[in-house]
This record gives sequence, structure tokens and C-alpha cells, in this order.
Amino acid sequence: MSSFLYDLALQGFLSGSFDMATADVKVALVTSGYSPNQSTDQFLSIATADIVSRSPQLTSPTVVDGIFGAANTTFTSVTGAACVALVMYIDTGSDATSPLIAYLTNDFYSGLPITPNGGNITVSWASTGNLIFSL
Repeated sequence: MSSFLYDLALQGFLSGSFDMATADVKVALVTSGYSPNQSTDQFLSIATADIVSRSPQLTSPTVVDGIFGAANTTFTSVTGAACVALVMYIDTGSDATSPLIAYLTNDFYSGLPITPNGGNITVSWASTGNLIFSL
């Protein structure tokens, strides 16, 4: 499956519901047990059972000319099943209300799939302006 922005996230951007520069944006490593639905998946709770690890809040977020970027992020001491994708979301404190933003696979991030070995996993975003996605 290719990387994508969730349709309901796009709706959130268009309606002004999301401010990516100030939101508590995080990323989760997920297994192949999660079968994303681009058009209907809305909240992180749909993938909770397949999350191997969660990142801390992304740091140094930028929103310039329709491009969202942030500093690289590190998942610490990761153990568990093989991870096939990254799921970006806005953390509200509850998976049931944390909106999904993007589903990112190996066509976006070449470090996937990855099998955790107890060490850290660092995700390095694109080098040009720390690009993560653009609208």
C-alpha cells in the first residue's frame, strides 16, 4: 500500500480544524495487522491493537507554503513485531479522539519495514526543509 493523507484529515485542514504548527503531532509504528482505509479511518483507536511504539511529540514543526515539516524523531527502546508503516496523528490524550493525519509506508520512508530489536529507531524526514508532507 502507498502512503497517503487520510481523507478526513484533509477535510480537517480545509475546515481549519487542525493547526499542525501548534498541535501535539506524533507518529506510531504499526504492524501489518492494521489495514488502513483512507476514506473512512478517522481516529487512532482504529489502529491501537497494531501499534508497536509511539514517538514523542514532533519537535520544531513548520508549516510553510503548504508544507509540513518537523525535526527527525526517535522511538526509544523499541521491541515487538515487525513494523510496516508510520501513522501520523494529533494526540488529544485519547486514541478515540486523536485524529489520523497520514499513513506513511516504504514509498515515503525507506527504513520500512523494520523489525525492532530493543534499540532506538530514528525516523529521518526528507532533508529538504524536513519535509513530511505537502497539501
